[in-house]
Amino acid sequence: MTGPRRTYAVGTAAALLLTVTGLSPAAAAPAPVAGEQTSGDSLFPNTGNGGYDVQHYDIALAYSDYTGSIDATTTIDATAEQPLSSFSLDFEGLTIGSVTVDGEPARHVRENDAGATKHKLVITPLRPVDGDFTTVVTYRGVPTEHIDPDGSSEGWIATTDGATVVNEPVGAMTLFPNNNTVKDKATFDVTLDVPASIGGKPAAGVSNGELVSNVVTGGRSVWTWRQSEQMATYLSMISIGAFTVHENDIALGGGRTIKEYSFIDAGTSPENLAEIEANRALLGPMLRYLEKKFGPYPGNSTGILVDNTEVGYALETQDRPFFETSVDTSTLLHELAHQWFGNAVSADDWSDLWLSEGPATYLEAQYAFDTGATDRAPATVFHDEWNGSSAGEWAVPMAGFADPADLFGGQTYDRGARSLQALRTLVGDQAFDATLSTWIARRSGSTGSTADWIALAEEISGRDLTAFYQDWAYDTDKPAWPPAYTAPLVSGRVAVGQTLTVSPGEWHPAAGLTYQWLADGVAVPGATGPRYVPSAAVRGKRLTVVVTGIRGTYAPVRRTSAATVPIAAGRQVKHPTPRISGTPKVHRTLRVRPGRWDSGTRLSYRWYVDGRRLRGGHDGSLHVPRSAKGGRIRVRVTSTKPGYETRTELSARTARVR
Repeated sequence: MTGPRRTYAVGTAAALLLTVTGLSPAAAAPAPVAGEQTSGDSLFPNTGNGGYDVQHYDIALAYSDYTGSIDATTTIDATAEQPLSSFSLDFEGLTIGSVTVDGEPARHVRENDAGATKHKLVITPLRPVDGDFTTVVTYRGVPTEHIDPDGSSEGWIATTDGATVVNEPVGAMTLFPNNNTVKDKATFDVTLDVPASIGGKPAAGVSNGELVSNVVTGGRSVWTWRQSEQMATYLSMISIGAFTVHENDIALGGGRTIKEYSFIDAGTSPENLAEIEANRALLGPMLRYLEKKFGPYPGNSTGILVDNTEVGYALETQDRPFFETSVDTSTLLHELAHQWFGNAVSADDWSDLWLSEGPATYLEAQYAFDTGATDRAPATVFHDEWNGSSAGEWAVPMAGFADPADLFGGQTYDRGARSLQALRTLVGDQAFDATLSTWIARRSGSTGSTADWIALAEEISGRDLTAFYQDWAYDTDKPAWPPAYTAPLVSGRVAVGQTLTVSPGEWHPAAGLTYQWLADGVAVPGATGPRYVPSAAVRGKRLTVVVTGIRGTYAPVRRTSAATVPIAAGRQVKHPTPRISGTPKVHRTLRVRPGRWDSGTRLSYRWYVDGRRLRGGHDGSLHVPRSAKGGRIRVRVTSTKPGYETRTELSARTARVR
């Protein structure tokens, strides 16, 4: 980070400021605390850490093919959310050479409990950190392989010609010290100093992101990679070995072109190589297919890594998925789909992993159907799977399960995919597609939970899905397959000021339809069309629509929609950044130019100097007091509107008050 670190030494001037404002020293300078040694994950409570947010990792690693050892330095730029007397990182194995914080040596201890998946590097800096700080850890040795609760291997996986590091869910700590949680994404720079050749064949050092440079000097090859997109630690990857390298341009939607960097194990058999090349040619078509459904590809490069390991799985390592020995079409589509579901938007807790694996598994079937590889639509595939399943297949809930050994079980993949088809059956194609695409659009670069998903599905479909997801996500018996989508169905965001639309469903072509919207069962005057915009008067109520079909001499037929979720507050559309006019000088008057907000809003103003609130200025103008001298002034504009969410915007700081 480039910003200056804040300190809490209180000198004469600071003491005077405290006296003038009436603030106590404790309020101005909170006492430092020890950072949490957990991110609060339900399955891995001893991984991840609290009190700070990592902004960037810089990993520099030199590998010896003679000993299998590394000599490495990891630099971590982070921001402390409060003053920290100590903080922890996750780090397994290897020998630490030194630890510094902001250039000064720091005390450090290691706490290890393999049975509890706990490998902590606890750091106590010379002085507490607050705001931006930088930690540098040097270390060396032969990295270790991490064994998961289900007995599978991850982390540093030694191969006959080097190693591959794959990290789901927690293996990244075998390669570099980090905040090992999906909740703390960061950017990365990775420099790999490897032999120029291994076993007489050209060698490479592979990682995520874009290749910045590759310099060969004196029998060594230095590969520098940069990941400028947000990435969770479990999606980081390196691989060292003898590879065939492919670098090409891939055309995406909208005229965008990105680089493909693919690496194929030099020892790949001719049969596997033919399959790999056939599927590598699908990178562009598959990415364009997924872009049409979920928006722009979230990375800046692509490619595949194929290494001859024995871990038994492929993995969606960001930008450049990992495959063992070969690549098949279905698995390639699965791992590329993860670039949206899992990488761009990650599960907030490991027990919510179905949010990644469910869509990726579902899209395997959708892609096969859309491209003509099969005539079985996802509706048939997943209904047949559900119909033929036994009760025992549903014994582990899809979300909220407690045993980490179940993480990669059928409830994550199969039940996740089946639940998506069940949702599609219930709410229809339009609402289903909109839920998937909106999930990505709103949360790219961040995380989401099962509760977040349910809330979004309810918002998009306009239906109360509590009972549906209790059955499909949380219960431990075979869920009921929902009735097919019929009519009427309300779609749109159920909020004040938003247009809702009712889809009447299938009726006889000769039937004439009429509509009546109801709020908590009471007819809304004038709401007699297929579209309705809720007003503030019905906020908090549930909507239904009665659709009546009239055909000749037949008796009228009435169908009533399911109740929506309660009508939420509306969102203000116009919320410009306010500007301050005037000269920032004692006894001068500053005025706020709030900009143009939504009609019907009421604006209020609060003024601050260096984060401390100033008195007055409620009419949008401020007479600059002497106490503000030397500080920088900002104004917060708050907009309220009946039935709508309150919105606040903060101006830029003025120059220092003279």
